[in-house]
Amino acid sequence: MSRRKFNVWRDGYVHVKARMCKTCIYRKDSPLYDVAIKAEAMALGTGVICHSTLLTRPRANAVCAGFMAHDRTPALRLAEAMGLVRKVK
Repeated sequence: MSRRKFNVWRDGYVHVKARMCKTCIYRKDSPLYDVAIKAEAMALGTGVICHSTLLTRPRANAVCAGFMAHDRTPALRLAEAMGLVRKVK
């Protein structure tokens, strides 16, 4: 299975959703709650793409707000410390 390429880096910023979606995988009552997705992103040092941005044009992807709040990778922490994180709706 080939993986779709995601890009949360654009315009000089890492784009991150400003709020968790109602069905965010970080909400324990969510039907999409999936520990494996989070564990894989942490192991790879990447991030979880917000599901609400998956079907948008490729350059509109954003990191999940729940992931950013709970499981930030070193790369995301560095981007945040450098002021390179832009919160999006």
